[in-house]
Amino acid sequence: MEASSPLSLVYLLVVIYAICYQLQAPLEPFLVDKLVTGDAASGAYASLQSFFAFIQLVGSFAVGYCIDRLGLRAMFVLNFAGCAASYAMLANANTIEMLFASKLPSVLQAGFLCAQ
Repeated sequence: MEASSPLSLVYLLVVIYAICYQLQAPLEPFLVDKLVTGDAASGAYASLQSFFAFIQLVGSFAVGYCIDRLGLRAMFVLNFAGCAASYAMLANANTIEMLFASKLPSVLQAGFLCAQ
């Protein structure tokens, strides 16, 4: 029974990661609309999504390499630290630049890659 406890904890953390990751997507259009006025809001939102996709693309390769070098435990810690930093910056973003900067720590957000 003790052997399944760490595995259950990993699954729980990955579920929490997935929920938090998916909850930020519906909030972003409202944040962009609040931070950018007028017709530029739709362009800013598209740019934000493209920037995030690029960061995730680079991050998946970086995390894969780091998993091989550092191991899964270290990458899970870095993954959740990156998540916490990204969500904290997102919560405190009061300019569009801060919203873009909140996506930079997401380079470490490859929790599903770590979970595999």
